[in-house]
Amino acid sequence: PTVVNNVETLTSIPQIIEMGGIAWRDLGTEKSGGTKLWSISGHVKKPGVYELPMGYADLEKFIMEDCGGMLRNNKLKAVIPGGSSVYIMNSGQILGKNVTLDYEGLVAAGSMLGTGGMMVMDETVDVMETTKNLTEFYKHESCGWCTPCREGTDWLVKIFNRISIGEGRPGDAQLLLDICDNIEGKSFCPLGDAAAWPIQSAIKQFPEDFKKWLAAADS
Repeated sequence: PTVVNNVETLTSIPQIIEMGGIAWRDLGTEKSGGTKLWSISGHVKKPGVYELPMGYADLEKFIMEDCGGMLRNNKLKAVIPGGSSVYIMNSGQILGKNVTLDYEGLVAAGSMLGTGGMMVMDETVDVMETTKNLTEFYKHESCGWCTPCREGTDWLVKIFNRISIGEGRPGDAQLLLDICDNIEGKSFCPLGDAAAWPIQSAIKQFPEDFKKWLAAADS
């Protein structure tokens, strides 16, 4: 069995040995030391993996300058900053807010650092559809051991599928939230929480992307 199996942790070891632990820690902030690898995908001109000091300011600058700005110069709509399981952010939480790229900064802004797997989405994206895709992933990844996660993710996918073919119901957004409440904090491992958080935040931050599907189904 391995003691340390996180690749990012292993890649930090040579720098720590060369610089010394205190010097490496001081590259970041008092509470979030060292550096962080950010894997950027989505609608940016220069996707890739970036190593930045913890506390790098700010998220808007990182997207618009370091990553070359938005693809086709479209408007920023949403960012999932730390991998698919963290809360999605709308542009109003980012632009002009000086969101620092560290644990504390992203929590204060309404999300989490997570794995640093950042997904950037422009104005052409339908958040209902992207959330449906994430939910299908978590259903597939559920081991099936505990009932809230096994049954909950299955029902979430069924509802998303119904909405996507134009058969959504007016109360479906609330039904999704109710199912998430029955999964979050009630599963044996964090995968249940990870399945619930993207849905909860997507409905909260982008209600219009859900309402238009439900309104179309109701008409």
